[in-house]
Amino acid sequence: MKFDKIIYMEWAKRESAAHYNLARSGARKLKIDELPFTKEDIELTNISPYGYEPLREAIARYAGVKKEHVATAQGTSMANFLVCAALLERGDEVIVEKPAYEPLVRVPACFEVVIKRLPRRYENDFQPDMGELRKLLSPKTRLVILSDLHNPSGAKLNSEILEQIGREAAGVGACVLVDEIYLECLYDERPSSSLLLGENFMVTSSLTKAYGLDGLRCGWLLGAEEIVKRAYYIYDFLGVIGSSPAECLSVLAFEHLGELQQRYKPMVKRNLSLVENLVEEHQALEWSRPPGGLISFVRLKGLPVENLAEHLMKRYRTSIVPGRFFEEPEFFRLGFGGESEMVEQGLQNLRRALNELLP
Repeated sequence: MKFDKIIYMEWAKRESAAHYNLARSGARKLKIDELPFTKEDIELTNISPYGYEPLREAIARYAGVKKEHVATAQGTSMANFLVCAALLERGDEVIVEKPAYEPLVRVPACFEVVIKRLPRRYENDFQPDMGELRKLLSPKTRLVILSDLHNPSGAKLNSEILEQIGREAAGVGACVLVDEIYLECLYDERPSSSLLLGENFMVTSSLTKAYGLDGLRCGWLLGAEEIVKRAYYIYDFLGVIGSSPAECLSVLAFEHLGELQQRYKPMVKRNLSLVENLVEEHQALEWSRPPGGLISFVRLKGLPVENLAEHLMKRYRTSIVPGRFFEEPEFFRLGFGGESEMVEQGLQNLRRALNELLP
C-alpha cells in the first residue's frame, strides 16, 4: 500500500476555518443539549466486536435493508476505505468521477490500482456520460466510484443513468460504490438508496453532514453480506471496537432524525435561496443549481478564484473552497448549511469582494 497526503484534507483542517465559513460542507454542528438523552442512555461497556447490534439494526431500518447488509464505520471516509480494502488488489482498475472529493481518488490509489476518471461536466449538469464510461470499462475494472449528491456540485444523479452504470459495470464484473452522504440532505423527500439498484451496488453514508452530528462519527457501509463481513475483518487491522458512548448516542439520534430534519429544512431552504439570488444577480457567476443539499459549485468568470478566496479571507474573514481542490480551478465550492445569519453575512461579504475585484 502507498499513502500520499490528501491535500484538500490538510487545507480543510488547517486553513479553511473563518468567522464566516462558507467552506464548511455540512449542517451546523448540533450541540449536545439539542439531542435528548439521559445518563442511562449511555454505556461505557458495550461489547460490539463486529458492530454494535442496536446501531446496525437502526441503520438497517433507516435504509430499508437487512442488518446483515450493514457495516458500521467511523464516518463515511472510513466506510469508503473499507470498501476499497475489501475489493481491490494491486493492478485492478478503478473509475472515479471528476470533479471529485479528493479522498474518493486518493483512497483507492493507496491500493496501487490504475485510476481512470469519468467526467461529470458542468455543461451536462454534472451527469456522467455513458459513452465515456463504456470507453473506460475493461475486464480489469473492479470498482466505479460516484457521489450522490455530487461533491462538489450538489447535483443529483439521474436514476436511469445510475441504473445503467450499474448494468454496464456488472457486464465486466465490477461493483459500483455510491457515496450518499449528501443524499441525506434532501430533507423534502429522501430518495431510495442506490443499493436497491442491483447486487453490485454498495453505498456509504453517515450522520455527519445532514444532521450536524460530526462528533458521533456514525458512518456505515451497505452492501452484499460477504462484503460486510470482509469489511469487519479489515476493521480488525484499524481498531478493536467502536466508541461505546458514541454508538449509544447514534442509536438515539436515529430515533430523532425526523425532528432534526424539520429543524434544518427551513434554514437550508432559505440559505439555498440566498445563494441563488447572489448567482442570478452577478454576471461573473454561474452554476448548475443543486436540488437541495448543503453545497454548490459556482463558476467564476473574469477573475482567478484564488485571488477571490485570498481577498475574502484577508478582508472579510470569509472562506470558500477553491476549485483547484476538485481539479476545476475556475470554480469554487460554496457551503450553505450553517446558521442563516452567518451564511447571509458571508454571502454579503462575497458580493462585496466581487464588486471590489471585478470591473
